[in-house]
Formats: sequence, C-alpha cells, structure tokens
Amino acid sequence: MKQKLILFFILSLFLSCNKEKISKSRIIMLESFEQIKLNDAFELYITEGSNYSIEIVGDEKVIEYVDLKVENNTLTIENKKKWKWISPKKNKINIYVSSLPLKKITAADGCNIRTLTPITSMEFGLVLTGKSNQANLELRGNIFYYFNNFPTGGKLTLSGETEILKIWNFALMSVDARNLISKYAIVENSSKGDCHLTVLNKLEYSIRGEGNIYLYGKSLEIIANDISSSGRLFQY
Repeated sequence: MKQKLILFFILSLFLSCNKEKISKSRIIMLESFEQIKLNDAFELYITEGSNYSIEIVGDEKVIEYVDLKVENNTLTIENKKKWKWISPKKNKINIYVSSLPLKKITAADGCNIRTLTPITSMEFGLVLTGKSNQANLELRGNIFYYFNNFPTGGKLTLSGETEILKIWNFALMSVDARNLISKYAIVENSSKGDCHLTVLNKLEYSIRGEGNIYLYGKSLEIIANDISSSGRLFQY
C-alpha cells in the first residue's frame, strides 16, 4: 500500500510538472505605433515587417494577464497579474513584435530585449529605467542613442552599423559595441561597468564612474570632456 501511494505521488507530480510546462500563445493585430514601452518584466523579440502584430507566448495562466494599449503612437505592454514574480522557466513571458521601423523602446522593469532582424530607423533609442536588463540589438540606421537610470544593471550588446552613436551609461550597466561600426560617437560612462566601442572618425567622451571606455579602430579625433573618476580610456 505504501509503495502504491509513493507511485501515485510521483505520477501526480510528473503530470503536474508537464501541465505547467505547456505554453500557449496569443496573436493580435495592432494599429500602427512608433514606440514600445514595457512596464513589467518581459522577453521582447523585435522584427521589422510590413504590418503591426504581437504574439504573446507563455503559461496559459500568465499570458491572459498581459495587457496591451496603443496610444499616442506608443505600444504599452503590462502584466496585470497581482503577483508578478517571474520564474525563468515556469512563467516567463515571451513577446514577439512585428512592426515598421521603430523610434524608441523603453523598459521600466527587468527585461531581455533582442532584435531578430536589424533595426533600420533613421533614429532609434533605447531607454532602461529600472532593475536588471539585457539587450542585444543589431542596427542598420543613422543615429542610435541609449541611456539608463539608477539602479539599472545588466548589459547592452550592439552590432551592425550606424553613423552616430550616443551613449549615456549609468549605475551598473556595461555596453559592448565592439561589433557596431560608428563614424562618430558621444559617450558618457558614469557606470561601474565598462563600455567597448568601435569608432572610425571622432569620439567625444566623459568618464564619471569607475568603468572604463575601450576604444577600437583608429579614430582620427578624440575629445576628452569631463574625466572626474577612476575610469580611463584605453585604445586598441
């Protein structure tokens, strides 16, 4: 009898775990927008396409609470669930967005943002305003800018090409833009994390934090503005 109870318990646990792992998706066509605002923790995947749509993938009991709103050319995405703790495996929410070239993404919580196709906007910006974030972006535009607020930590990875790169890096974030070829860059590193850059023509920089700036490529002109902390510029 005891063995049967143990077997029943193991079988119930197995079925319960399998049930939790079942993912569902919601696909929604949207009106046009130019910006995305993430108010909660999401895994965001961006694709440039010819229409505006979103696919939400995750646990059935979680994705039903994802709320969408397009207002003033901004798509706002929120999790309306009362308890919002996100497990890396159980109730992670994956968001797949397809749109024409975007102008800006703002993440107000810990998010993971990744491009599935290059961003080709003339000007595109990333703003991180809280907690730990990861972003991996491929760019094929004219201007890219990025800044973050305290207490943001994490890493921004950039690749592709851009004419002008603008970075204002604070708190604990690090930036790896070695694989992003820029002609002109303005960089302020006030973070404990480092910034790695490839700049061809001109770099203007300030260092107000402990993190360093590592410069790759042979920039013809380098202008040091405010150097008021222990961080340094290193050229390779």
